[in-house]
Amino acid sequence: DRADPLARFRERFSIDDRYAAYMDGNSLGRQPRSAGDVVAAALEVWSDSMILGWRDWIRLPIRLGDRIAQDVIGAREGEVLVSDSTTVNLFK
Repeated sequence: DRADPLARFRERFSIDDRYAAYMDGNSLGRQPRSAGDVVAAALEVWSDSMILGWRDWIRLPIRLGDRIAQDVIGAREGEVLVSDSTTVNLFK
């Protein structure tokens, strides 16, 4: 495992060694150590911007979709949207 090129990422996560294997496919997974700072930053933005934050937040699905399209799957801008699961979208 130490030779694995991904081993260096282990330190970025909160890991309780009591659980040798974490194989729950329906989970958020191990919590990144940086999660608290990210949540605190988001709360700060919310606190400062209040309702005006929606001017930016409403575009997040499009902006994130464009980043995934270009950086991950090689799609064009405007072809990918980040949203709920198909089941949740159908329910809505």
